[in-house]
Amino acid sequence: MNIDEAIMYAIKTSHAIKDEKKEQLTDYFCQIQQENQKYKEVINKAINYINGAYEMATYTKTVGLEEENIEDLLDILKEVEHE
Repeated sequence: MNIDEAIMYAIKTSHAIKDEKKEQLTDYFCQIQQENQKYKEVINKAINYINGAYEMATYTKTVGLEEENIEDLLDILKEVEHE
């Protein structure tokens, strides 16, 4: 059982949590899991982009990220702007 399954099990079987709140907690936990998955995906996408940009910079013997690369990277990170 992974940590997420353990948390869901604890919510569903807890006698300290009123039944009407269990569904709310379960829904909230699922929402948080989805948000975290999106953050992980965007972070991995940004990491891959940076790695690719640096490989290209090494290949073309340029230094660092170009302005265009930085704009692209910011666009990737904006995918998870928080309200």
